[in-house]
Amino acid sequence: MRPVYAEPRERPPLFESYETILALLFVATLWLGSYIARARYHFTGRQILEFVGYGLLLLVATVWPLYRLLTARSRRERAWPHPPLAISPKKDERATRRAWDQNAVVLGYDVHGKPWLWP
Repeated sequence: MRPVYAEPRERPPLFESYETILALLFVATLWLGSYIARARYHFTGRQILEFVGYGLLLLVATVWPLYRLLTARSRRERAWPHPPLAISPKKDERATRRAWDQNAVVLGYDVHGKPWLWP
């Protein structure tokens, strides 16, 4: 017999990661919700599907803008070439006044719209 077959083999765990457990919990929750909706509230399959669709639309409509807002800075830094930056004259005037208060000059603006000052 070869030594490879003689070594005891350990079985890999059934649930190797938390993703599997979360997926099973998610599926079990969906099944339980569907069962309760059908058996207790007497909803049809189409009504349940409509509720799920509205829930997904609501979830996407709230999570997507929040995600875009929270990752805007890193997306601007990764974009190359950087898109042209438009600074309003009012904002430019404010930045110039602040620079003059610090005895500095505004050389330009970085990719995030913050002024570069030169003392």
